[in-house]
Amino acid sequence: MTSLPFSLFTKKGEPIDKLSGQVSPTDILISVGQQAGPTAQRPTDEKERQYQAHLAGLWMNAKPLPGDKTGTVLAVPHQKILVIRTDGNSPLLDKKRERVLLNFSPATGGAAINLPVRVVRTCETPNQLAEFGVPTVTVLVEWSDTFPDFGSFTFNGAGGVMGGAAQTDNIVIIGKPNGDPGPPILATLPKQVVPPTDFIPTDDVADQAFYSTDSELDKPIVALIDTGLTFKFVDAASGVTSYTYPARNGSTARFSVAIVPGSSLGNAELTKNWLGYNALTDYQLACPDSGPANAHYRSMPEYAGLATLTQKAVLNSPYDDNRAFDLDAAGNQTNKKRGRHGSTIASIINQKGNVRVLPVKAFNAGGFGTLFDLLCSFSYVLACKQAGVAIQVVNASFAGQLLQDGFDLLHRKLKILSEWQIWVVAAAGNDILPLSSKPNPTPADLGTNAALNLYPACFSEEFDNVITVTAVKPVYLYELVGGKGVKSKSVAGISATERRQIMEQLKLADTDYQWKGVKGYSVVGNYSPSLVNVGVTMPFLSLFAHGETEFTGTSFAAGYFSAKLANYLHNYGGASISRDTLLQKLCTAGNGPGLAGRIEKERLMKPI
Repeated sequence: MTSLPFSLFTKKGEPIDKLSGQVSPTDILISVGQQAGPTAQRPTDEKERQYQAHLAGLWMNAKPLPGDKTGTVLAVPHQKILVIRTDGNSPLLDKKRERVLLNFSPATGGAAINLPVRVVRTCETPNQLAEFGVPTVTVLVEWSDTFPDFGSFTFNGAGGVMGGAAQTDNIVIIGKPNGDPGPPILATLPKQVVPPTDFIPTDDVADQAFYSTDSELDKPIVALIDTGLTFKFVDAASGVTSYTYPARNGSTARFSVAIVPGSSLGNAELTKNWLGYNALTDYQLACPDSGPANAHYRSMPEYAGLATLTQKAVLNSPYDDNRAFDLDAAGNQTNKKRGRHGSTIASIINQKGNVRVLPVKAFNAGGFGTLFDLLCSFSYVLACKQAGVAIQVVNASFAGQLLQDGFDLLHRKLKILSEWQIWVVAAAGNDILPLSSKPNPTPADLGTNAALNLYPACFSEEFDNVITVTAVKPVYLYELVGGKGVKSKSVAGISATERRQIMEQLKLADTDYQWKGVKGYSVVGNYSPSLVNVGVTMPFLSLFAHGETEFTGTSFAAGYFSAKLANYLHNYGGASISRDTLLQKLCTAGNGPGLAGRIEKERLMKPI
């Protein structure tokens, strides 16, 4: 007989691993059909990990950071993110250069060396003045693999290089192939493969004209930092390009996209920028005008679709998306499609919120990006806001682990977003584990729990403008009412056979307890009574017909919440409002068993 899956909770909604003498059976709730949590195992073999990473679309090299015993924080070796001043005289690192000598201390120890680095990319939009108190820009430097993988640079002022916490490794921010956010546990990935990018550049004249409809210019804007947007659909037979997408109800719809006059951003590289931004460094390096040092990117079949495009065309076109196909038992690709993460969330925000999206591509076709790409994305959003673009919400349907220096740089971006009164809706992640935040996480703080210290979700503890969202499933919970001689009876939603089966697994006498059916909820994403602010109830229906009908991840919970939040802020008039007051308007609180100790004030929002 197959065991019926169930989970045990205290009456406060706290999970119980097993019954013991300290827990009375009369003090438990049983959630039928729900497992207590994941059983994720990390790969230990480096070749297997890299192979799985490749299947998942992680085409850059990645290694665990030195000192991180969990192996969950990955970074691109031979790369470093630096912040440099731009108010000096001809700083050495303010633009692309092939050779600059910096003093470098390897992470493995040993004497410092003069390390030749090249400037891979300078972020197109500068940092806000308030981030460091002086004019600065963020750059990505790289060095040859004949030198150590990881280490730190000595800051001596040469080239305007900032000191303190203004450097970090280029940490990989990872999502799973179907697009749900999660930590880099590559061994748990399903048997899927991510094909090469199908990037399509925009025509800045035709596409801008298509989206410049007067009836939409007063709609609120949600900046969607994600995997891009598939807004051009080319018919394989006729070759005709359409600006409409297939909606789930069988009709067609079109994405409502914000117009950003690129010239208003004051940057020559963004003058053609009208309909969003592509922050991915690897995509730019695969273009033919990226220079001889990047030839290995151009040789990769994953980037073949970029072979004829300029870097500027890629930079100004976030019109790409992640996609994945299931593999059969023999490892062959099937017709089962997954992915289209950014397009799915954009359709939810457009249709459910009646708002525009500003697509910002920070993740590649496999759903993977780096911290540098993410920092550039936030800088772009802030530059747009400063230029007068009416961004009210950032949808952040991703979650990644950061060590101390990476934490510091992203923390500065969130602080400025708070000062600009931009709300950030962050997905909690899908591991059904508790979130736990420390102001300056170190490898030791991460412990063995892969769901700890996920950002931007954990910033909700400090920043009032960050709302962290998880997914919640309505379930029937069953309370055991004890008493010898109490005649047991069936309750709605579970059969007598299933009840006896559970009692046998608990090693309890079925005739000693009465069952009481209680309508409740089960959290199916990460949780925390202080860090997770809202639970959005499933199911999440796909409004973009491309694969699954329903989704379960916190990504989609965040999308539904962003739609409702943007609508409310628009109707509210933009006046300052506290997070607690805002959530009182949008959610209900104190919603019964299963949520206590898991979501702040047991708040719920139903998809609209």
